[in-house]
Amino acid sequence: MACKTKKEKKPSLDELSVAILKSLTRKKKPVGTAEIAEKITEVVGDIDKKKISAKIKSLKTKGYLEAPERGKYLITDLGRTALRKR
Repeated sequence: MACKTKKEKKPSLDELSVAILKSLTRKKKPVGTAEIAEKITEVVGDIDKKKISAKIKSLKTKGYLEAPERGKYLITDLGRTALRKR
């Protein structure tokens, strides 16, 4: 009987997720949604702020971001690893 091995799933990050995570990679202090949105629009163009907020919530749920303060975010080690693996 052949031994089945599990393949590691590559984290699937869309362009907006990557832009959000990259915008936080060098931040030492928590950053608010407005500042993240401002940075992202410089990179990917004009995007609805609600879409950015929803994506931030999704990234937090997946463990890629943490919120040490209400409405302020930092990238986690898992988020940094996901960026490197893409």
